[in-house]
Amino acid sequence: MPEIEKADVDLINNNLSPQAGQSKPIAVLASNNKRYLLKQQIVNLPSQPNTNENAVFMQELFVYQLAVHLNIPVPGFAILNIEEELIDENKDYLFAKHLKPGLYFGTEMLPNVENNLVDNYVKEFQHRKPYIIKSWNTYFRNVVNSDMYADIIALDFLTLNEDRFNNGGNLLVASNEQQERKVYAIDFGHCFLSPFWNEEKIRLFHLLLDSKTSNDSQKFSNSVVDKFLADSMKFGPAQGFGKIFRAMESNIKFNDGNPFNEIVNKISNISDITLLNMLQSIPSEWVVGSEMQLNMYLKFISRQKFLVQSMLNRMYSLGAFSNSLGGDLQWQTDTAFGMQL
Repeated sequence: MPEIEKADVDLINNNLSPQAGQSKPIAVLASNNKRYLLKQQIVNLPSQPNTNENAVFMQELFVYQLAVHLNIPVPGFAILNIEEELIDENKDYLFAKHLKPGLYFGTEMLPNVENNLVDNYVKEFQHRKPYIIKSWNTYFRNVVNSDMYADIIALDFLTLNEDRFNNGGNLLVASNEQQERKVYAIDFGHCFLSPFWNEEKIRLFHLLLDSKTSNDSQKFSNSVVDKFLADSMKFGPAQGFGKIFRAMESNIKFNDGNPFNEIVNKISNISDITLLNMLQSIPSEWVVGSEMQLNMYLKFISRQKFLVQSMLNRMYSLGAFSNSLGGDLQWQTDTAFGMQL
């Protein structure tokens, strides 16, 4: 595994901080001369101000490492240190943001990000403008790495990242120096169905870890897919699995075979040693459940990686992919509960 970058926060750049999203990330300049968006764990929810999303940093760092290992496009990231001196120099602002000295998770700020376009599309969706669907899908189609949508969806099922499918801020489109538009996956703090380490998360993990047979695991797999669909339907019956999912899946082609085959094989072949190294790289202060928490994430992913195929099969059978050719997905290598077949 490549070494995770670490840097001190040298400067708060509030003018560049995005205003969207619950966590309201803060734009900073770090000691490595890179600009980052610094994530926060204390967020203001509509009914719960000052909520401590105590698993956000841990899950961000873990899943960003998974994405890099699987060659899924994500911005650079780092463990950022805020020293007490910086807090003293920015007291009013940083105290209001519930920041104190310590370690934070940051993602690199990409140049030429098309945030404003996404904001406009989201507003049009909210006003139910009928013409917006086609242009929205075109917006995500005209990127040079559209083949990555299948990989991103597979990663989201591996990590139970329901948050992406209806959240317009969790996919970025940015242009590089060659003026090529590329899509990037971001924001993994709400993976594993919540940003918390609590009794509910432990119960979720045990639903799979206590499965004794492949049939039990299949039931867990189906229940997750059904939950994704039910939750997305809350946004309107026409949403299916969510407007962001629809934008991605409309660009996935099946003419040349199963587009998920390669990424599912990569996922199923991630070794436990690789997963353990990823988890052990997480700062101890981000792991509120100590070794038990790390062990449960390791055991969960070690079994969940064999269920991504069955989740995609169920999605396919439910008609989630508009470019489907009918029949069943064809897999070159079948995976099942806990083993290669």
